[in-house]
Amino acid sequence: MICFKYNDFMIIEIESVYRDVFVHGREIKISELRKILNELILSVGEEDFTDAFCVRYDYEKLHCSSSVRADITIDLDTHLVTKAKY
Repeated sequence: MICFKYNDFMIIEIESVYRDVFVHGREIKISELRKILNELILSVGEEDFTDAFCVRYDYEKLHCSSSVRADITIDLDTHLVTKAKY
């Protein structure tokens, strides 16, 4: 298992019909992520959400295996932000 929550960094899993992606960057509170989700869905839509999120908030996509554990899950189908459950 890989877990890299250190020095105020976090891993987010973004789930959608288009693709599931892991991204990492600075730690963001769940309440802030909910605002970001709503704003980006309105401005760029679900299909372009991940790319826009990474550019605007300086996150990077992780090219990884299933052994990565996210801190937070953003579900673009239901528009929910939750702590990841394992």
